[in-house]
Amino acid sequence: MAHASPAAAFPSKVSHAGEGGKTLGPEIVITYPLPKRPLGIRRGSQWSVIMMTKDRDLKRRIRARAAKTGESYQAARRHLLGRARALSADDERAVAAYFDGYARHVDRFRAEGGLWQPFEREVPIQAMQAAALLHPSPKIRRECLGVLDHAANDQSIVVFRRALRDPVPRVRLVALHGLSCDRCRVGEVRIDDVVGDLIRMVREDSSVKVRHVTVQLLARLVANDMRVSSLLERVSLEDPDDLVRFVAGAAACGSRQALQTRKGLRRRRAKGQLHS
Repeated sequence: MAHASPAAAFPSKVSHAGEGGKTLGPEIVITYPLPKRPLGIRRGSQWSVIMMTKDRDLKRRIRARAAKTGESYQAARRHLLGRARALSADDERAVAAYFDGYARHVDRFRAEGGLWQPFEREVPIQAMQAAALLHPSPKIRRECLGVLDHAANDQSIVVFRRALRDPVPRVRLVALHGLSCDRCRVGEVRIDDVVGDLIRMVREDSSVKVRHVTVQLLARLVANDMRVSSLLERVSLEDPDDLVRFVAGAAACGSRQALQTRKGLRRRRAKGQLHS
């Protein structure tokens, strides 16, 4: 799986237009006005950036928790995303050094041209595994899962399974890919270990994209677990999203149409070619 540029996930400078400017940590530069008391910033860390999200699903989860518990929005948000305190400084530095090295490798290739040479630096697997679950930035969690998918898939099955509960849908999608990517794995995934997780996601996940991909992964396991076939039939009737219902029905029948992407299905629907 080709993952996004690590330079975007680990920028040496973050610059936004605006008045004034502040420097937080040794490298991060923020040039828009910050509040007088910047909440949630751990001073001295090179990742001390106020993390704002455009993820509507995450915002809904934060508001739902705040309404249920009576917490403020910020308190509920810190509960969902406050795992960064558990990430050690050594792991944070190891991950940052790896991605910084990869970014320099890409820069040299762009400057010099020629044949692409793989990045040969040793992957700090334990640090990547910790950051994939504990780093406050969804981009970095996603990038770490992508590296683990290629470099240590067999050793990271537990990490991928835990990342299925990440509050950000795009991170959960990368975790699903890590569980399903046969090219990057030497051994076999124990079906019993993952089917329960996938069934929970199809039933409970709030993201239609995640449910769609989960149904496609379950379609490959119909012959291995009796629970899957009945679940797919139920999803084909009950899921609130019409495309998830379509792929679930196709998967229950063993049709290859279950493998189609949401974009492809929407295109076919617009042309009147999509029939239940």
